[in-house]
Amino acid sequence: MSQSLIQAIEQTLEQSQGLVAAFNSYVSDESDDNLTIIIERSEQRAQGITALFSNYSKDQLAQFPSQLSNIAVLDKQLIELGSSLKDVMAKRVIKQKRNKKATNAYTSS
Repeated sequence: MSQSLIQAIEQTLEQSQGLVAAFNSYVSDESDDNLTIIIERSEQRAQGITALFSNYSKDQLAQFPSQLSNIAVLDKQLIELGSSLKDVMAKRVIKQKRNKKATNAYTSS
């Protein structure tokens, strides 16, 4: 087994776990800094996954079913977190627009 393959899988798992942690930090803190971290970690993870699946064959990857399963579980979790965060942010945008309309109506009277 290739040590570099094991390292690539472990790195992808760590990146996925770090991204989940960043999403959870944003939910509790709602800081723009956390959004920056989410963006950076998302890009790093995407590059890592692309490299993992383009640099190694299916046969090589098939030797690590539990680790790949963990990556898939984390991927589903990230999709759910992203979707819920998108809904929350959409509601905030709508609320902000309503507040702006109310402010404009009040100041124009």
